[in-house]
Amino acid sequence: MKRSKKFIVWKAYTNFLLQILPKKTRDIYLKKFNSSKNYWLNKGGSLPLDVVEELKNFDVSFVDLGKPNNNRKYKTEYYWIKFYDCLDEVPVKHFRLIPSYKRMCIKILKNETSCRYIFFSNKG
Repeated sequence: MKRSKKFIVWKAYTNFLLQILPKKTRDIYLKKFNSSKNYWLNKGGSLPLDVVEELKNFDVSFVDLGKPNNNRKYKTEYYWIKFYDCLDEVPVKHFRLIPSYKRMCIKILKNETSCRYIFFSNKG
């Protein structure tokens, strides 16, 4: 496995945990994780402006698609963004809003197969 300066990177740890899970459980997680990655990498999602600005400060690569084109009533200003890749870890205040392998790993460690609140709400 790859190693960072202090520990195993989250992507490698997530993949390791997936490998040791029973097939049925692993398939549940893979379906959720793949769906989430497809959403953020292909369609994109909306994030509050302050989170988008914070991502820019940390030199995270993404495409800014402008303001969301939907009928939702946002309390603050949001922007539609699309990531180039799922991040290992995101050093931002609202890290729970960003897709990352660290979040996937935490879901596995908590045995949370519903993955509710992981990158979008559970719809089935």
